[in-house]
Amino acid sequence: MDTDMLVLCDLAELWRVRMAPGKVLTGKGRKHSWRFCVAVWDCAAARAHLPPIERLRADPDSHRRMMEYFSQRPELIEPMGSDYNNIDGEKAALEQIRILHYSDMGTQFSHKYSFPRLQQEGRRHWFDGQVLPHPRADLAELFDRYYHEALGAGYALERYRAPHAFGELPKASQRDYAGNHRTRRRSFWSRLGLGRLMG
Repeated sequence: MDTDMLVLCDLAELWRVRMAPGKVLTGKGRKHSWRFCVAVWDCAAARAHLPPIERLRADPDSHRRMMEYFSQRPELIEPMGSDYNNIDGEKAALEQIRILHYSDMGTQFSHKYSFPRLQQEGRRHWFDGQVLPHPRADLAELFDRYYHEALGAGYALERYRAPHAFGELPKASQRDYAGNHRTRRRSFWSRLGLGRLMG
């Protein structure tokens, strides 16, 4: 699964997902619009569809290629319930959400902790777009509670800092990032793609 997620259920539920014969992985979506942010794989079945790991590692575009490969072959995908990849709340009550994906990069709950820390270290955050509050205060409060519980249990950032052997992670600018419709209200003009012309 992606890293910007809160697991609110027993993760064993995913291991108990039943896949029909011929299915390779689970996904959220339909037809050619699939999300694999949370996915369960049948590793044996996947061998027939994946290139060798060495080739995947050597190709910087392998992620996009594999996303396209499976999206174009819906017969290989077992549909997964939406609440196992709930994008930014999706108007669902908190108790309905099994795995929360706080996906909008501009409203991510961790910004209020990471931006000041990085500034204190003389570094910049990879996200250079507009930072906005998340529209679901209940989800933000939940993140804060789990974050402080983790710190209290000894899961400090220093335990997870990667060695500097690989240098800074290159990331394309996100200055024009527009988020998603669940976290941002769109004007009539922006929905038509005319926001910049009218603004």
